Amino acid sequence: MRDITLILAYYENFEMLRTQLDYIGASREKVRDHLNLIVIDDGSPTAPAAGAFYNPGVKDARLYRMLVNIPWNQDACRNLGMSEAQTEWCVLTDMDHLVPDTTLDGIMNMKVRDDCAYQFSRLSAPAMEPYKRHPNSWFISKTHYDKAGGYNEQYAGIYGTDGNFVRSIKAHGTVVPMTLPIIRVPREVIPDASTTTLERRSEWSDKLKESMKSSKLPWARGIFPWKRLR
Repeated sequence: MRDITLILAYYENFEMLRTQLDYIGASREKVRDHLNLIVIDDGSPTAPAAGAFYNPGVKDARLYRMLVNIPWNQDACRNLGMSEAQTEWCVLTDMDHLVPDTTLDGIMNMKVRDDCAYQFSRLSAPAMEPYKRHPNSWFISKTHYDKAGGYNEQYAGIYGTDGNFVRSIKAHGTVVPMTLPIIRVPREVIPDASTTTLERRSEWSDKLKESMKSSKLPWARGIFPWKRLR
């Protein structure tokens, strides 16, 4: 079994983080023995992750915090998590997605290629009905991620810039769909599962997204200050 790192960006998701940690802690010991966890707080102003964070029995658990509070800066959190991960293979997903024990076991044991980024299938709680694949959930090697450049932090503050990253990983390798699922947790199940304090789309954000189609900002990674808390 290979060791892997689960990377989660956090913003005011106190109860969802507790749910994540309890869910991970309920995984089989043989899975937790090969699992590392990195949580990055994206500058939460009122409900910092430090108040909910604990090691749920995994090999290593780390908590980081961005020292700036910029709306929709989760891409910088993902870049930080990938840079700090001590394993070659990592799982990137959002705080409102749970990774089942069987899925973790599957990716720890399956044959992989460094130039492939593996995309999970998805179920939606509570009915566990099939749901469309998530563009920000990946099982990916640090080698592939670094070749692709990670996420472009020049677009911080814009919701929905994951298309840039997807195009880049496709340009540097192959995207492989998997049957192994992750579980989407909507706000109807856990109210703070996803961010409610930030407007997902605004006139300013939409204009910036539109400008992305006609111009390219320089690719940047690691431009925001951060601190390791645990």
